[in-house]
Amino acid sequence: MLLIPCSLNISKFLLASFLASCSYPALSILYSRKQLRPVVATNLVSLVVLLPLLIVAVVRFGAMGAAFMWGLYGLTQYVVYQTFGLRGIPKVRILSSMLQDFINPCVTSFAVAGVAGYLLSRVESKIFFVFLLGFGLIVGWFFALLVCKNLLNIVVEKLKWKPKNCL
Repeated sequence: MLLIPCSLNISKFLLASFLASCSYPALSILYSRKQLRPVVATNLVSLVVLLPLLIVAVVRFGAMGAAFMWGLYGLTQYVVYQTFGLRGIPKVRILSSMLQDFINPCVTSFAVAGVAGYLLSRVESKIFFVFLLGFGLIVGWFFALLVCKNLLNIVVEKLKWKPKNCL
């Protein structure tokens, strides 16, 4: 019984960490342009708004509340840094970029992981569990290739057979 709440907490913390880490490329763009105002403003607003909410969430919901607030902080960072970081880059639309680079792969990954997790929780045979886990990974990669066109192009390019000169 203790395993299920712990795994839910871990998955919420992992999702929150994923959201926070997705903001780092846009944050690097902001740092390279010496645009620190959005970074400082985001963290100050987060401190003023999210810190009291964090206290309430932890008191009321415990670790789940902390995980939720960490996820909200990561999402805030991602949206703000992505918006300011991509601004001014030619031929880049911010919303379509977020949709293409983040939301589509995220939804696809969680859908495949959710279905695989549900099916794996019902399996009792170790051999079938390993088979189903491997199948879930293959399906996850297949959908990732369908959703991420750049990834598909890279894989196709790498898998092209190139005859080597013999001599």
